[in-house]
Amino acid sequence: MRRRDNLGRRKAHLDPYPRILVVCEGELTEPDYFKSLRREWRSHVNLVAHGVGVPLTVVEAAVAQRDKAKEEAKLKHDLNLAFDEVWCVFDRDEHPNVCEAFELAARNQLKVAFSNPCFEIWLLLHFRDQRAHIERSKLQAQCREIIPGFDKRVPIEQMIGHYDLAKERAIQLEQWQRGRDCERKNPWTDVYLLTERIRILGEAARARRS
Repeated sequence: MRRRDNLGRRKAHLDPYPRILVVCEGELTEPDYFKSLRREWRSHVNLVAHGVGVPLTVVEAAVAQRDKAKEEAKLKHDLNLAFDEVWCVFDRDEHPNVCEAFELAARNQLKVAFSNPCFEIWLLLHFRDQRAHIERSKLQAQCREIIPGFDKRVPIEQMIGHYDLAKERAIQLEQWQRGRDCERKNPWTDVYLLTERIRILGEAARARRS
């Protein structure tokens, strides 16, 4: 994590919190989940998360916001205004231009958290494994059945105790799909890559201040 210029907005002996931009496909479920997770963990990161639409639009918006923040940081001589990491969160679903979204993200050195068929596969893994192909409507119905209080908002209090299991299941699912030469095929999620960054960066920032 880079050390930033200090122009008097923070005390000189304190490093600023890492600043992460998360641009999601969904406008409610995903941003709400990441923000709730940060609060639950008391993660010392400055998280900017919101939703904009389909995968290619997500990446385009992330590039534009990153570049705007970088330019503002340069103009104001304050590196705190730039983002340390930029993440795009989107699904396979039935969206067009998914490959193009991955290519644009790679060209711009953006990170991607991808789910197939949709983000809810990550939520389901908090409670059970999933290896068979599953349609979005069935997956969402199962989440509503298994997760008390789930609709569009994620009840983080119901999820947090199962986080480590979800991460382990996602890693095992990823390894299984790759072993079958089915990387990113249904079912798939690597959302844990982003959640771990929120956790690890937050813990590191807290340790520096202790």
